[in-house]
Amino acid sequence: MGNVDEYRRSAASLLDLAQRTDSVADKNRFLVMAEAWLALAARATKTSMFGRDPEMGFDRRNLKHHPRHAANKEDD
Repeated sequence: MGNVDEYRRSAASLLDLAQRTDSVADKNRFLVMAEAWLALAARATKTSMFGRDPEMGFDRRNLKHHPRHAANKEDD
């Protein structure tokens, strides 16, 4: 879960910057970026817990066994 922790630290840093800035435009930018890092952390947590990306709808661990994936490997 090292990546998840890093994503959360990035979000926390941006939230800190948002609190300290006087510019409304910068504050909004920092908050949008922090929200994106938190969404990435949540997605990475789900992926690591379930071994798949729930938004993609497939189990990435078994992808190498999928015939279409094997065909794509031959094209490389």
